[in-house]
Amino acid sequence: SQPTQNFNRILNQIQFPYDIRLAHFSISGRALLPNDQTVTFDLHGSDITTGQRGTIDWTTELTNAQPGAAFTALHSTGTANLHITTERRIDDAEVNALASAEGPKLPADQIKLEAKAEQPAAGGNEGYSAKLSLVHGNVTAPLMTIAGQYDTGELGSTSCGGRV
Repeated sequence: SQPTQNFNRILNQIQFPYDIRLAHFSISGRALLPNDQTVTFDLHGSDITTGQRGTIDWTTELTNAQPGAAFTALHSTGTANLHITTERRIDDAEVNALASAEGPKLPADQIKLEAKAEQPAAGGNEGYSAKLSLVHGNVTAPLMTIAGQYDTGELGSTSCGGRV
């Protein structure tokens, strides 16, 4: 039996060996999948640089041309922001995303995700939060909210609440 490892934070694990300097990038693609499915994506980033707050934006679409499929398309758009400190570690990361599905019996609702992880001091405590919501027309209804804190050396307090 292998010894188990204790959870040692998320951001604490990320340390770049060199300075990062990625001013801008853009990647687009299309992949043919089995069962008459196709995925397309666009990925754009800027200011992924040591000492800066960078942004990565994406758009993906999965289409399903298979007759009688429960869904005909899945869509996702989002933005990730991250800050790389001058010590080459990520001290703040946020993700905001929307996802939706199309199909003969599916509603036009969207799922919204907002997530954040932060570690203000190197080797210090980390905070986490996530919120999942249902977007129906102009109304956003929270489905689940979770927050947690990792206190150095041990898993600290966590709270979870939500509504289904």
